[in-house]
Amino acid sequence: MKNFVIKNHRTLFYTAWFILGVIQSRYTELMDDEAFYWAYSRFPAFGYFEHPPLIALFTGAGYWLFKNELGVRFFIVILNTASIYIIRQLSESKNDFLFYAIVASISLTQLGGFIAAPDNVLIFFTALFFLIFKKFSSQMNLSNALQLGVVVALMLYSKYHGILAIIFTLISFPKLLLKWQTWIAALVTTILFFPHLYWQYNNDFATVQYQLFERNPEHYSIVITIEYILGQLLAAGPVIGWLLLWSAFRCRADSRLQKALKYSLAGIFLFFLVATLNGVVETNWTAPAFIPLIVLSHEYLDRRVQLQKWVYKSVPITLILVLLIRVALIFDIPFLGLDIKSEFYGNRTKAIEILDKSGQLPVVFLNSYQNASKYLFYAGHTSFSLNTGNYHRNSYNYWQIEDSLIGKAAYVIGLKGSALNETPRPGVNSIIDGERIDKYFSFSKIRFTDIKNVEIRNNNLQIHCRVKTPATYLSLLKQAPYDTVSVCIACFFKSSNTISYHKTDLNLSQITKEQVQTILSCPFNLQQRPEKLRIELSTCLPGWLSINSKFFSLPDKY
Repeated sequence: MKNFVIKNHRTLFYTAWFILGVIQSRYTELMDDEAFYWAYSRFPAFGYFEHPPLIALFTGAGYWLFKNELGVRFFIVILNTASIYIIRQLSESKNDFLFYAIVASISLTQLGGFIAAPDNVLIFFTALFFLIFKKFSSQMNLSNALQLGVVVALMLYSKYHGILAIIFTLISFPKLLLKWQTWIAALVTTILFFPHLYWQYNNDFATVQYQLFERNPEHYSIVITIEYILGQLLAAGPVIGWLLLWSAFRCRADSRLQKALKYSLAGIFLFFLVATLNGVVETNWTAPAFIPLIVLSHEYLDRRVQLQKWVYKSVPITLILVLLIRVALIFDIPFLGLDIKSEFYGNRTKAIEILDKSGQLPVVFLNSYQNASKYLFYAGHTSFSLNTGNYHRNSYNYWQIEDSLIGKAAYVIGLKGSALNETPRPGVNSIIDGERIDKYFSFSKIRFTDIKNVEIRNNNLQIHCRVKTPATYLSLLKQAPYDTVSVCIACFFKSSNTISYHKTDLNLSQITKEQVQTILSCPFNLQQRPEKLRIELSTCLPGWLSINSKFFSLPDKY
């Protein structure tokens, strides 16, 4: 038996890794974002508000094979297993068992490897990028340049964070910029990535706008930075992560690949460390850095037998801890008290309860793409997330769901009196209890753009802008009750964390074209200067307004 294991250790390791991922995928309910990424696949496009489209391709293809959680995650598990295999090819060390021990010690590879998220897609294509870069840097020919261009495009189609590995690789080897083969690769990447860029152009570069300007940065706290550092240590391994990180940074970079890996490792961790100054950084955002972490720590520890013993001794402890968490993600074990568990439990039960309470009407969730996506998956019925002024936009603002609901009866979940009243009414379960709306309407797709010449004269605010209206809305806006939709200016105050609304004189029923220039005007007499403003439209739900423009500011002289 021992000889059989030694002889077939590679096959046994990768097979076991894949089977474990399949089992975990099948019997663990979807977490919030996984359901959302599956919802992407219901609306094929070259781009989505939050991410590029590759995650939609993989979740949709798997779901076509298996109509359950395994289907959503199936190709992710394949990619995860393939990523481990490719990472092994990047290391020059011949010690396979040390490699297995390192991979098994890292929390991210074990607990995160089955999750249907863009990070796992990015890890696969980043590993493939480094493998092709290894070939390219030693033999710069047209074939390798074309391969590099293709895989870089796939990295960017996975998640925008892929650009970091590219940038730090170029910094590690700046002479690449002088090679015509590099520019051939860049040309191929540009051509292949163009459809997504065109999608962004057609949607006013919504993703860039949101990430750079619409997200609300938090007040800096040293706690954010400390949590980031501790999170990375935990992701690297609950027991031995500190040793792996230390070993990776201690490893000498003797080859171009090793240098690229080391620059990427340090650069990605440092980039997101600095990013904590502007708000919370999710632990998984550094996912590509774990490729150089595994490779470099493997090569450093391979030459240090005494340190290897620490890794081998820690593996059983790590596996026991991971096993407990794996079981807890499938079965509700209250005493473990994991915050993330709530995302994995009771989703199907809640969906059935909502389906029953709604009378199978389409369901509108207020400010919750998570609940809308899970209901769509587990109930299989129409759901929509209405994103209002005290929330933020997401992909539900772009899909055709809202259009199909206008004028029809819907069941709305999340009403708590008004948009500004966050105290639930007595007896209301905000997760499943809702209200029937006989004639639902909201117009999130009407967009106010090219906002300029913002002026205040005689306590009156004037805004010059362009109104973009879907052709299907033009006739609707002339009918009751849609002709009563109010156009409001929402003012956000940072110091008091409040919003005030000012109704303008624009009547949407007067809009006759898909694009028109207009001037918004409203009384405006505020004692305190708002941090930012935004144009919002009233809906069929009193007190709840849709988001219809980007943020903008008052002139400095105000």
